[in-house]
Amino acid sequence: MLALEIDYCRNVMYNNIIIIYFISLINIFSFSQGQNTQILPDVLKKVDKLIIKYTGEEFYYNNYTIDTVRYSPGSPECQGCAEYMKYPYYSIIWVFKIKDKPFINERVGFPVDTCGNLVQKRRGHQPEYYPEGFPDCVNHPEKCQFPIDSLKAISIAKSYGFEEGLKEWEISFSWCSGDILDYVWGISNTLEILNDGRHKGKVITIDANNGKILNESLVFTFYNYKK
Repeated sequence: MLALEIDYCRNVMYNNIIIIYFISLINIFSFSQGQNTQILPDVLKKVDKLIIKYTGEEFYYNNYTIDTVRYSPGSPECQGCAEYMKYPYYSIIWVFKIKDKPFINERVGFPVDTCGNLVQKRRGHQPEYYPEGFPDCVNHPEKCQFPIDSLKAISIAKSYGFEEGLKEWEISFSWCSGDILDYVWGISNTLEILNDGRHKGKVITIDANNGKILNESLVFTFYNYKK
């Protein structure tokens, strides 16, 4: 995983870090028992309903399964925590898989209050609350087809003129939040290896449904932990 030094919030690799950070919060800050929690059926039903509003029932029940539910009593005195973390809440993680799309195997999730309401604000973006990781198939069915696999994404990047760089490209499929709210391919290259071990390169983000380049290449530096 890449530890980026700059905030390019629309980039897929940034969103990977946010997802991993969120999952880490589940395991580190709030859940002393370290075990799954039973969520009340009425709460889960409300969460399902708010997701199905976007995905539709068939897409949701066919492709998503709950992996982890954790409860936190909240930390009212916590300094620097998100506001919702000061009150009781659940954190729910789903596994997203599609049988005929082997490249899709994602863990996505978000926190809800004890009534099943979304609590994590998307600052600077609309809608203010959204079930991250769940595409809007109801209003935009074209967002839920995923015809672009990794080979097609690489071909698109080459046609775009993305630089080969010094090493093999890194490629990942993941949810992209911000204004995009869609699944994308992120491809990064290495253009320079600095004396302190950091790699300098670029990233492009490709829509996994229509193959469009969603972001211009951005220069960034990162520590490469991959052996």
